[in-house]
Amino acid sequence: MQDLHRYGWIITIVVLGGLFAAYVTTRPEPTVERLRFRDGAGREEAPSAPTPPPPSPDAIAGRTYVSAYSHAYVGNGQPVLFAITLSVRNVDPQRSLVLRRVDYHATEGERVRAMLPEARTLPPLGTAEFFVDRSDESGGSGANFLVEWEIAPGARRPLVEAVQLGSQGPVGYSFVTVGVDASDAPSAPSSPTPSSGGEAPVAPSEPTTSPEAESHVPAGAEPATP
Repeated sequence: MQDLHRYGWIITIVVLGGLFAAYVTTRPEPTVERLRFRDGAGREEAPSAPTPPPPSPDAIAGRTYVSAYSHAYVGNGQPVLFAITLSVRNVDPQRSLVLRRVDYHATEGERVRAMLPEARTLPPLGTAEFFVDRSDESGGSGANFLVEWEIAPGARRPLVEAVQLGSQGPVGYSFVTVGVDASDAPSAPSSPTPSSGGEAPVAPSEPTTSPEAESHVPAGAEPATP
């Protein structure tokens, strides 16, 4: 009887263990894992993702600079490391835009890496995200992004932001930086240049006779005759 009771417990434990293993292998993926950022290089593009068109002759090219912070200082100068999310948002509800380049730069200005492997089209109201891990200290406190984009005439310029999140002990830190326009300034109109024939000839002025050049005849004197 004791052996039967012992075997019953063993069978119960085995069954419960099997059910637990089945639950672990088939349970839904936790939300935090499903939302974990994955580098674009390891992410499959959606089949319907539009292919970036070739540059249009009448397209408007622009560039946006976004300050970012791989770390910042608190207290007595202790650095706090941050994870950075760069967000490029197409705020136009009707027109697409093309991302041509996204580069991450360090405090000294050198480019750390290219974040965009190839040009990418953002549909109306679409967003592209780029992530710098908290453990990546290459950017420093003066890190920045340079984003190059292209829009159709009349389209709205994109909104570009960097979100920084970090913590030190029980204290959390978060802030957002907004991009500023860094597009090339329009070239000033060139001044007119002289023609190939050199300077234009000056038109001759009408001859004038000054009062001093006129002959003066004293009063009462007869004019000289030849």
